[in-house]
Amino acid sequence: MVTCQYFTLLVADNRISMSSEISEEQKQDIKEWFDICDTDKDGKLAKEEIATLLRVVGNNPTEDDITRIFTEVDTDGTGLIDVEEFQAYYVKNIANVDEKQTLIEAINSFDKNNDGFIQRDELMKFMKDLSEEQAQGMLDMADKNGDGKVDIEEFVELMMAM
Repeated sequence: MVTCQYFTLLVADNRISMSSEISEEQKQDIKEWFDICDTDKDGKLAKEEIATLLRVVGNNPTEDDITRIFTEVDTDGTGLIDVEEFQAYYVKNIANVDEKQTLIEAINSFDKNNDGFIQRDELMKFMKDLSEEQAQGMLDMADKNGDGKVDIEEFVELMMAM
């Protein structure tokens, strides 16, 4: 099952492609995600559900941002977004984003002290299911230059290789 928070990780690990062609599996992932975000289960996303979705994935949109995005996605002007409109928006706007840049932006959220490096405690806060040993193992694999620190570029390379 796909959760709203999990959507960005699906993009990062290529379960949802960064190309304009999407597979049936990817369509199903988008549909599952859409259904979870459809809190009133009417098969449509209302403006409030879009606002919640934007906040869940880490944005802090203004009311004007929400209205602009909602209007852009609601191509038939019904005041509600169906899964087909959402999928079309995804293909047009999300699928063409540079994968590495998207991953860099997502991973920058690990670096809570803004020192340009990812530390074990920062990684563990984001990936709550990792043990200390697993987190350290990921960091050790990413530390290509052996300096004992993992910079954002090293971590991006590791994530893109997985």
